[in-house]
Amino acid sequence: MNGRTVDTLLKQVDAWHQSLGKLRNLPSGQYERAPFDGIVIEKRRGDKTERWVLRQLLSAKDLQVESDDLRHCVASYHWSCARGYCTIWSLAVGVDDQKLERRQTVEVDSNGMIVQCRGLANRDPTAHEWSVVNSWAREANLQVSGYL
Repeated sequence: MNGRTVDTLLKQVDAWHQSLGKLRNLPSGQYERAPFDGIVIEKRRGDKTERWVLRQLLSAKDLQVESDDLRHCVASYHWSCARGYCTIWSLAVGVDDQKLERRQTVEVDSNGMIVQCRGLANRDPTAHEWSVVNSWAREANLQVSGYL
């Protein structure tokens, strides 16, 4: 922000938003699978069963859908995923037999460190979401960054 006018900043934001729109034309193809798996956890809550699913996003299209649904910029991570710098994971939950609802997007760097976990409009995870991510980290032998 230092040295920028409001008009300059707004023009830069507009340019950034336009560049995100160009992500819809990213090449197709699959990213390499991570050397660890996702997780499925079922938890009883009263008379209902929550089914938590954490799965790897394996294409630019997957990233774009996640980005659109959760209104954040994960689609811009395409080249990092394609080059193997990181993997991106989607945490979703469904109650009983209902459709899964996306809740958090998780970034794991190439060293097996969870470095980001963000939900709708970049919100932080709830305590319950965080407990699922931590369970997965233990099972997959991942580290969690100290600044999360």
